[in-house]
Amino acid sequence: MSASPLDTLSTTITLRYFDLFARGPPIALALAHGGLDWVGVTCGGGSSSFDGWAELKSTLPWRCLPVVDIPGVGCVGQEIAILNVLGSMVPSLRGNTPAELAVSQQLICAAEDIYLKIMKYTGTRYSTTPCTAEELESFWTGSNPTAHNKRFGLRDHLGLLEQFAETMPPDVAGFTSSGCTVGECKMFHVLELVTRITGNAKTVAKYPRLLKFYTSFGELRPTKEVLEGGGQFPKALADYFKTLDVCRSEIKAEQVEA
Repeated sequence: MSASPLDTLSTTITLRYFDLFARGPPIALALAHGGLDWVGVTCGGGSSSFDGWAELKSTLPWRCLPVVDIPGVGCVGQEIAILNVLGSMVPSLRGNTPAELAVSQQLICAAEDIYLKIMKYTGTRYSTTPCTAEELESFWTGSNPTAHNKRFGLRDHLGLLEQFAETMPPDVAGFTSSGCTVGECKMFHVLELVTRITGNAKTVAKYPRLLKFYTSFGELRPTKEVLEGGGQFPKALADYFKTLDVCRSEIKAEQVEA
C-alpha cells in the first residue's frame, strides 16, 4: 500500500539550492508557512554557493536547482512543480477550497511571468544587464497595457494583479483564507524582488491591495525567518539581482566605452 502524501508531514524535507535570493525562496517560504520539517542545503554543501556544483548537476533530474528530497516521494525538481507538491501535502498551502486552489494557481503563473521578465531585464551578481537602456526603462518604469502581454511593463502586470486582488474578500489581507498558499508565497517573493531591485517599496505602494498583502505577509514570523536568516538554510540568502540604479549605471558605462 502506497503512503499518503500526508505521511511525509512527520519527516524532514531537504531543500537544495544556491545561497541566493532567486528561485529558492518561494519554496522556503512554503515550507516555513506550511509548518513542515525541513532543512536547507546550499548546493554541494560547502562554504561557497557553487561548491560541488559540477558534481551535483549531473545527478539532478533536470540538471538544475532547486530540488527537494521528500521521504516517501523522492527527489522533485522544477520550482513550480515543487510548490504544487507541497501544496498537495498541506491544505493551507494548497487552498482550502477549489476556488482558493484556482486563486493560488493563477498567482503562481502571474508571479512567474514577472520573474521571467525580471531575469530578462535585470543584471545579476554574475552577469551584466542583458538589455538596452530603453528596454530597461520600458519594463521597470513604462506601461503599455494595450500591447501584447509579452510587451507589458511591470506596472501593467501589477495593475492586473491589483484588479485580481480587488475581487478577493475585503476582510482578508491576502488572497485566500490561509493567506499563505503556494501562490501567495511565490507572489510575495516577486514583490520582495521588486522592492529590493528598485530600492524601495514605492512601486508596490501604488497598488493598495497588493501593498496590504505584501506588508501583512512580510510581517508573519515564518516570512521574517526566511528573509532575515534564510529559514533552515545555514545563513541568509544573498541578493541575486542587481539594483535598478546599478543596472542603469552599468548600461551607461557600456555606452561610454562603445
